[in-house]
Amino acid sequence: MSKSTRTGTGLGGKRKFGKKAPQTKVFRTKADAQAWAAAVEGEMVRGLWRDRSESENTTLKESIERYLSEITPHKKNRHPEELKLQQWLRRPIACRFMSAIRGRDVAEAIKDMEGEGKTGNTIRLHLAVLSHLFKVAKTEWGMEAISNPVESVRKPKLPQGKGLVTCPVKM
Repeated sequence: MSKSTRTGTGLGGKRKFGKKAPQTKVFRTKADAQAWAAAVEGEMVRGLWRDRSESENTTLKESIERYLSEITPHKKNRHPEELKLQQWLRRPIACRFMSAIRGRDVAEAIKDMEGEGKTGNTIRLHLAVLSHLFKVAKTEWGMEAISNPVESVRKPKLPQGKGLVTCPVKM
């Protein structure tokens, strides 16, 4: 059961419930607090609730820095991956919280990369690194509630490649 407490300013409310893992969040209005509490309690009753606090408080930039310090050093050829992750750090998407990143945000980054003149394969390699970061965050860092936004975007098509050219042999 949830309970509401007044804040010092009187503008909104704070909702708190749960015994093992108490959930609290501050809202501007009491109606917002009650709506959130009802939604979370409903998820808990149905067994669908997952703790989102880690992904709601961690930005992509912080996750990339953690990935660079914990995961990348154990890779055989880490330098190309470090360069790709440093490029992700310079993009506006890096300031967003992990739980707030959607496919459209990644699609916007793809358009930016295409505008910079990156080839389809280069963009696919950048997306692969970002996708692995989301997979590690979900499985190893306790961000079970996030989804991988890279899976929901259309990847750039690869070029045809060079065909085999045969030359007639003179005998």
